[in-house]
Amino acid sequence: MVQKRFRALRIIGTLYKVLAWIALLLGALMGLLLIVGGGLSGLLTSDARGLGGIEGALAGGIGGVGFLIAGIVYFIALYALGEFIYLFLTIEENTRETSILLRQISQGATGQPPDASRS
Repeated sequence: MVQKRFRALRIIGTLYKVLAWIALLLGALMGLLLIVGGGLSGLLTSDARGLGGIEGALAGGIGGVGFLIAGIVYFIALYALGEFIYLFLTIEENTRETSILLRQISQGATGQPPDASRS
């Protein structure tokens, strides 16, 4: 089994994934608060005909949807960055393991004892 290396990169990759979930939750929370707040301001500031608060409700709805979309976009970007780091770490581990196995096979085929100083 290949030894795990690059602990700092693993921590950074995990940190990006955690930040992705935080961005998604905050984006959803802020979006919902803006939608609800805009709707409430529309109800509270309407005039006798009921038309005065439509602007506030519309602005809150548009802003809320914007926050929801931004939260999703940030989630995807940050999570993908964390996975990208893990992808490179996995490629490095597989390459190192393949190199070790090929070295063992080539040394076994030539009858030479394994060289411990190369690993």
